[in-house]
Amino acid sequence: MNLTRKILEILKFKYLLSLLIVVSFYSCDKSIETSRVYLTDFEKGFMPYYLGQKVGFVHSNGYNFNFTVNDVKTSFGRQYDEPKPFFDFSGNYIAYQTKSLKMSSTYPKMTLEVNLGTLNSNSSIHDSIAGTFNYIYTDSIKTLSVYLNNHTIYLDYLKNGNFIINPVNEVYYDSMNINGKKYFNVIESQFSYQIDTLGGSLKSVVCNSKGLLQIKLRNNETFSIK
Repeated sequence: MNLTRKILEILKFKYLLSLLIVVSFYSCDKSIETSRVYLTDFEKGFMPYYLGQKVGFVHSNGYNFNFTVNDVKTSFGRQYDEPKPFFDFSGNYIAYQTKSLKMSSTYPKMTLEVNLGTLNSNSSIHDSIAGTFNYIYTDSIKTLSVYLNNHTIYLDYLKNGNFIINPVNEVYYDSMNINGKKYFNVIESQFSYQIDTLGGSLKSVVCNSKGLLQIKLRNNETFSIK
C-alpha cells in the first residue's frame, strides 16, 4: 500500500511539474512574431507519403521488405533574431512552417525521418564589441534533414526548390535507373563514416522529390525501391 501511494505521489508531482512548465512558457512568452513563412507547393509535395503507406524495397541480394509510414505532419517553429538562452522566450522571431515524416522497417531494422522547411541563415552581422555574430534568417535558403538510424544528412535548398549541392558529399544526377525504372532530378548524399548495426556502415541515401529511392552501404550492398 505504501509503495502504491508513493508511486501515485510521484506521478502527481510529475503532472504538476509538467503543468507548471506549460503555464510558465505561455506566461513568460514575451516574444513578437514579425513574419510567417509557409511551405511552398514544392515543399508540401516533397516525398508525398501518407500515413500507413507501405513502400516496397529490395536488398541487393533479393530480400524484399517494406517501409511503413508511421507519421506525416506539418507544424510551426520559431527562429529568433538572436540566439536565445534556455527558457528565454522574448524578442522578435520568424514563424516558419515545417513538414516532417517518419517511416520504418522491421527487418532490416531501419527508421527514416525527414524534416524540411527549417530556415537557414544567408548572412550575419558581427558585433565587434560583444564578439558575437547575429545571423539573418530568411526564407530564401532552407534546410532538409534526413535521419537514418543514428546517421544524419543535411541538404540546403533554395526557395524555388532547387537544392544547393555540396560537391564534398553530394552528387546530383539528371536521371538514374533503379530496378528497371527511370527517376529524374536525383540527389545522392553521403553520411560521415560511422559504424552501423546493419552489418555494414551506411554510405549514402539516394532520393528525389518523390521519395527515398536507395540506401547504399559501404560494403557495396544496397536497399532499393522496387
